[in-house]
Order: sequence, then structure tokens, then C-alpha cells
Amino acid sequence: MKHHFRKTGFTIIEIALFLALSGFLMVGIIVGANISISRQRYNDTVNDFAEFIRGVYTDVLNVSNDKNPEESTEEAGRTKTAVYGKLISIGECADTSCSTLDDTIYVYDIVGLARSSASVRGERAIQMLYNGFGSGGVEAGIVDTSGCSTVVGCQKFYRKNEYHVSWDGIIQVKNGTSGTTNGSRFRGAILVVRSPSTGSIRTYTFSYGNSHDAVYLFHNYETFSNAKTNFTKFLKEKVDASTNHGQNELTVCIESDDNVGANRRGLKIDARASNSSGVMLTEMDQDNSCLGRPNI
Repeated sequence: MKHHFRKTGFTIIEIALFLALSGFLMVGIIVGANISISRQRYNDTVNDFAEFIRGVYTDVLNVSNDKNPEESTEEAGRTKTAVYGKLISIGECADTSCSTLDDTIYVYDIVGLARSSASVRGERAIQMLYNGFGSGGVEAGIVDTSGCSTVVGCQKFYRKNEYHVSWDGIIQVKNGTSGTTNGSRFRGAILVVRSPSTGSIRTYTFSYGNSHDAVYLFHNYETFSNAKTNFTKFLKEKVDASTNHGQNELTVCIESDDNVGANRRGLKIDARASNSSGVMLTEMDQDNSCLGRPNI
């Protein structure tokens, strides 16, 4: 009796189908992994920026003094001077024409005369920072003019730190902000100061829209004729011209190339923020306004 053996194996068509399905499956896995990585990077960008802002409040509350003694004959926060707060400057001009914006966020120490709270006139914190010694204030500023006469070149910042948003993230205005278009870079400042009279923390926020003069002046202080006075004079004028004396809620949007989809998350700073709890992240929005429900 003859035995017939059937040949085993895969046909060319079966192999082709297997390879095609495997390829599609692999592409799906890779795309899914890339989306997951991008989403995690975007979340890292958002959370890192929030922690940076909260850290500024911690430094002000703890009267952080990281002055480099080699930068001045008088260390900030010692004997004659005191650190009264921090200025966070976002969207400074990278050149005099302001054709491009600096991606770096700068943090400046606010330094003034060291005085007892009893000897400081009980006015708004920004007014006390601006007033000179004879007017019951502390004459605060961001540059050290000790030992300087009229030579602008000898002035140096008390302390200037830099922060770079992770994963090339950028800070944008929220949709609907007056004088801006969707996706516009945020240009302004956040001033976190300790009241010279009460020691309580005050938050002042400034949004410059399309104006760049003040933002450029912060970093390039050589343009001041009297940097220490003009700095707080400018802030005082901004406060006097604003609603709620500059203590307004601020919301900025955080964008990154790693953001998957059109929606963004936002960061809100409460108008009366006196510590890091006043800094809140919003959930991912549904309309690209970054005004989702606060997610503390």
C-alpha cells in the first residue's frame, strides 16, 4: 500500500500576509510608544514649570540669600541690606529691536535697605519698596549701585538666576487675552515680595502684551539712568495704573512640541497668593484656552 505524504509549510501568500500584519502591528506599537513618551514629556514640562514658580515663593518665605560675595562689596541680606523678594521676568527681548524673544526666564533678587518693621511706613508693599529711607521705605531694586557714581557700567545685579522651560516648552497667553492672538508668547513679570512692615507675602503680576520696553529694561539695566530707582518706580506706576493694585489673578498656558493634540494645560497664580499653594495647575482644557478646572 502506498503512503502519500502532504508537504508542510507556509505558502508565499501566507508569509506575505504574516509580514504585513506584523508590520502594521509594529508601527502601531511604535506610534503608541512615541505618543506616550511625548505625553509624559509634556506633563514633565508643565509640572516642572509649576514647581519652579512654587520654589520662588519658598525662597521668598525662607529669605533665601544666594548672593555671590565677589559681585559686590555688600552682600545682599546682610547687615545693611535685605532680600525682600523675587522678580520673575518672562519673554524678555533678545535684542534692542525685540525682533526675537529670549526663551530664558530670569529671576532677580529684590534688595533694599535693612530696616525694622516698626520703622517702615505701613503702606502697600510696592510703595514701601519704592520709597527711600527718609520716606519710610527701603528703596529696593534689582541692581547693586554701591560704589557707583554716574558710571552705569559698574552696576551689577544683586542676583540673577536663569530658568529654562524643559523640553523646549514655551509660556503663552491664554486665549481671549486682550491685545493678543492665540498662541502668543506671554510677556510680563511676576513680583513676589515680602512686605517690609508686616513680613507677609504679596504677589503682583504684570502682562505687557505687545509692549516690550519694560521687559527689555529688566535684563538690560544699563539703559536705566538710575537703575535702582527707576526699577521700582516703573513697578509702582504699573501697579497704580492697574486694577486691584496689581494683585490680579494670572493664567498662562504651557505649550511644547511634545504636546499631543491642540489642548494645553495652564498655570494659575491667585491674586492673593501668599505662598506656593496659590500656584495651581489646570487640567487639560477642551477648547485650547488652558482654562480647565484647577488641579492642585
